[in-house]
Amino acid sequence: MTPRAVLWLAVVLAEGGAFVLAVRLDRRQRLEHRSRPLRPVLALLAVAVVIDLAVGLHDPPSSWGLSALAASGPRPRTGLARAAYHVCDGLVMGWPAALAWTCGRMFGPVREGCVKSAGAKEGPKLTHSSRTRPVDLLAGCYLGAVVELAALYPLGRVRTQALLLAWEAVALLFAAGAIFVGWRRVVAGGAPWSRAHGVLLVLVPVELAVAVIGPFARENVFAAWDVARWQYLLGFVVVAGLMGWPVNRSTRGTMSAGNAR
Repeated sequence: MTPRAVLWLAVVLAEGGAFVLAVRLDRRQRLEHRSRPLRPVLALLAVAVVIDLAVGLHDPPSSWGLSALAASGPRPRTGLARAAYHVCDGLVMGWPAALAWTCGRMFGPVREGCVKSAGAKEGPKLTHSSRTRPVDLLAGCYLGAVVELAALYPLGRVRTQALLLAWEAVALLFAAGAIFVGWRRVVAGGAPWSRAHGVLLVLVPVELAVAVIGPFARENVFAAWDVARWQYLLGFVVVAGLMGWPVNRSTRGTMSAGNAR
């Protein structure tokens, strides 16, 4: 395997390890009848693994997945190579979309039926208009960017990179807004943040680093994508540690007692 393939494998293993540890933590919390399940974060971690496995890597002789198929044939791409290229774009752009959506789900307005954490006051109830929701705008921007890349192909490296960076900015703004809303709720006396929120507070800054000091800060984002892989590797190792960190017994007892009331 090439060094780039080893790095790709390390990222996938870190993502998979974080997912497995999150599943174990979620099961333990459910057995102890705790509130705030990890399902949105579990879905996010699963999406990360699926995206990397599907997109794969093109670094001959280590080439597999959609990336290898997209790199085959002449330029501009046609047929299966072009289809694979556009699917890769959609999947790669789907990661910041999934991250932003999860932030909206975890930090956004409290839904009816959500169980309050023990001892936490009920924060201000926030509602969205049934006509236009922020998540609808996020989905519209994502679909618009994917369709534009496909319809205007070939855009060229510079314009493609600019569009990808613009989408990163939109997703990060959505995530930051959701975190700000969640912070205001906590300050107002709402339920405190959990480990699931901690995962997002790790991954959002990592995504910001990818956009600001990572491959997007280089002349060619595609040639410099290994920089992003190192950033993601660090982020998911931290997330795995957060998911696997043992729960303090005194905290566990306090939460169990609170749930018993």
